[in-house]
Amino acid sequence: MDDTQYDALTSKLLRVMADYIDIPVERLTPETTFESLQLDSLDFIELVFLVEEHVGVSLDGALEDLRHRMLCVGDVIEFAREQAAKLAVPPAPVDPHRA
Repeated sequence: MDDTQYDALTSKLLRVMADYIDIPVERLTPETTFESLQLDSLDFIELVFLVEEHVGVSLDGALEDLRHRMLCVGDVIEFAREQAAKLAVPPAPVDPHRA
């Protein structure tokens, strides 16, 4: 994998996942399916926790629901990106006179 072809988040998550799965990062692309990696549900849960830890986001949703929605590495990366974007949006100011 040539890191220059990916943004920082994608490169970071590809490295995290490759380290966990114990394969060369060059074997992973956003299109790589979890089925092709022969990951079971426990591996998937561990990957979700690693992504949450390394990106500082919560991948909201029941793990079983996430497992059915995320079929490839790119699905996890995109979902992490969406969750990170939610954190970057500052909350609306609170008017103390309205309650």
